[in-house]
Amino acid sequence: MKPEISPVTDVEERRRLTRRMLEGLKSWFGIAESRKAYVEEAAFLRFFRADLSGDFAGLLTIKQHNEHSAEIHLMGVPLEHQRKGVGRALLKKAERELSAEGVKLLKVKTLCSSHPSRHYGETRAFYRAMGFYPLETFKTLWDEHNPCLILIKPL
Repeated sequence: MKPEISPVTDVEERRRLTRRMLEGLKSWFGIAESRKAYVEEAAFLRFFRADLSGDFAGLLTIKQHNEHSAEIHLMGVPLEHQRKGVGRALLKKAERELSAEGVKLLKVKTLCSSHPSRHYGETRAFYRAMGFYPLETFKTLWDEHNPCLILIKPL
């Protein structure tokens, strides 16, 4: 079954979906203040939702920096829908739209491999499989316990 990807324009619906997704993925999003910030930021960004058989299956938000570059602000797929092509479908939809608008580079931030999280190892592997390349690591962008890896992908 193929995920259905659609935009979400209602601000409250964006907040509700983001909150729901983040609460179910605390192994990735374990810091309560960060979850709260994601909910508020996602409400005002380009927002895609994925559904499988009518069931909410994930989301992706995009922050556009300028006419040439954009960033995956947030992407998440509930555990029960992981490894079913949902993340891939969300990313491909966003890439098609951004590319059609002339965006040339897509960026994402994630935890660096020096952090021991198995979950973020899976996240890095996903982005690498989707064509992203490591660009730079910032050891204190978030804080000293959460080194940030920036990955980029030419569109």
